[in-house]
Amino acid sequence: MALSLVIPEHKLILFTIIKPKFCDKARLLMKNCTFETWSSLKQHLLDGYTYRGTQGQWQLELNPCKPNLNEDVTSFSNRVGNCYLKLSSTLDNYIEPAKCVIYTKISQNQALNVFLMELSRDLAIIVKARNPDPLEDTIRMALNEDQESKSRLEISKYQNVGNSPNK
Repeated sequence: MALSLVIPEHKLILFTIIKPKFCDKARLLMKNCTFETWSSLKQHLLDGYTYRGTQGQWQLELNPCKPNLNEDVTSFSNRVGNCYLKLSSTLDNYIEPAKCVIYTKISQNQALNVFLMELSRDLAIIVKARNPDPLEDTIRMALNEDQESKSRLEISKYQNVGNSPNK
């Protein structure tokens, strides 16, 4: 595989060069997604381009979607986003445009509810308070808030190093 020829320090650079080159459906599949590894990108694209199940099958996959043990917000949001893309891709091109818009909105609301219900309590409260509408905005806000929370926690660790009460 060509990736094995790339120096590990340059893999991230290669990843950032390749990502904007995607177009059309692949670009839509990549929208608001963050990938830690090449295998996660590959799996995401394979999920988007492979077997097309029925709308009911994808709803059954989306509804019980919960974060796995120690799963971060990024990978959970990618899974929910994947389920939503699969669900919305089942909408037939022969459906009237008005019905297609309604079905898309229903699917998006379903994915949004699943995502918000399974976030950590503190993160869900913050994201819900901002009242985001589209799923993409909600995911972006949750990722930003999660990153800020981790940053605050990291900063507080270093600020309290010399202030222990046992001295």
